[in-house]
Amino acid sequence: MVRQKTQRISYLAVMIALGVILTRVASFRVTIGGVEGIRLGIGALPLILSGIVWGPAAGFFVGALSDIIGYMITPLGAYMPHFTITSGLTGALPALLLKFTGQADRPGAGMLAAAILFGQTITSMIMVPYFLQQLFSIPWRPF
Repeated sequence: MVRQKTQRISYLAVMIALGVILTRVASFRVTIGGVEGIRLGIGALPLILSGIVWGPAAGFFVGALSDIIGYMITPLGAYMPHFTITSGLTGALPALLLKFTGQADRPGAGMLAAAILFGQTITSMIMVPYFLQQLFSIPWRPF
């Protein structure tokens, strides 16, 4: 039992480290008006994987800690808790959808893709643009 908990903590720590590295170092950033407006990369992959494999709470934990630690390493402006919550939800939402549909144990490829699309639509396509618009007056649409 102790070994399983230790393994889980170790795996989650690796996922946090991967999340920080892939988001902060291995991403392409576009600055709009002095604020990071667009970030293209695969930094969400460890967060989503953590949630799917170890549950929504683990996904939220990995996402939130990845954002906080990433901010400590490379602060770009003031700390905004809005984006920490968004990062946590990036890890938790796909796992929650799988859990509520009863397919958390062995989801098929289609259901897995749908869960990831659902989570990314909520966080990356709705929450992040909304917060950027509210906090920094960056428009929702590019034109």
